[in-house]
Amino acid sequence: MKALAGFVMKGWPQAAGVALLSALLSPLFAPLTLLSGAVAALVTLRKGEVDGLRVVAVATAGVAVAAQLFGQLPVGLLFALLLWVPMLVLGFVLRSTRSLPLTVEVGVAFGALVVVFYALRFDDPARDWAPILESMLGPLLDAQQLDGDARQALIAAMGRWMTGALGAAFFLQTIGALLLGRWWQALLYNPGGFRAEFHALRLHRWLAILAVPLVVVLFIEGSPDLLRYLALPVVAAFFLQGLALTHAQLAAFSAHAGWLVGVYALLILAPPYAVTALATAGYADAWMDFRRRLEKKPGDKAGT
Repeated sequence: MKALAGFVMKGWPQAAGVALLSALLSPLFAPLTLLSGAVAALVTLRKGEVDGLRVVAVATAGVAVAAQLFGQLPVGLLFALLLWVPMLVLGFVLRSTRSLPLTVEVGVAFGALVVVFYALRFDDPARDWAPILESMLGPLLDAQQLDGDARQALIAAMGRWMTGALGAAFFLQTIGALLLGRWWQALLYNPGGFRAEFHALRLHRWLAILAVPLVVVLFIEGSPDLLRYLALPVVAAFFLQGLALTHAQLAAFSAHAGWLVGVYALLILAPPYAVTALATAGYADAWMDFRRRLEKKPGDKAGT
């Protein structure tokens, strides 16, 4: 990774080439979108928004040409804008303010914008998700041998959450790419800096206050769909804080690396429970500041 980051920082043509190539290959391997976004973030963080914009403009032009060859120019341009524009904004915010919490909160705003656009663009988002979910989950539902009514009820129930899940996923992708770019920057210019910055991540309390009515509506039947959708990007932000808190506390107690492996294994094997637990921990940390409470006192012996 360090070698790749070093190659990207040799100049904007190299950076644009890596961003473009990884974006074009991302339909074959989705995680490459993170790498592509991280390139834009790294250049913006290190060299500024002008260089970042140059890289994004050249890479976007390349995506446009490729998309035009397949008759999908609007889709290609939308993909490029959604992939790289947030990285320019988030990179600029982090570079200017040096505040990772504020930058994450701007990322939440991007997730909310996706939710609002989708919710206002379609009359009934839950209904519009039904054919998509049917095509994605059809073989799995066939294996479960669900009857027609049960199948439709399950699809409808999932559809009620998908717009919010889309916003949360967009938030996590953009912030994930930003954090990857920040990690690259630390590898090259400030070894160990990213670890300290991520471990200290604690969102501002105003977001915790905003989360209260948004989460409450999740449990109220007949509550406005838009509020339910907006709750999920906020929950995703506190999940990220909970993950940072977990890293910080395990490091503070010099815990074996196996504990972190276990946390990520749970995220893969039991994602609803693991995400809920981490988001709850992150939300509680917004009020309690567990890291400060668990700091070693000046007179404590090392390792105790």
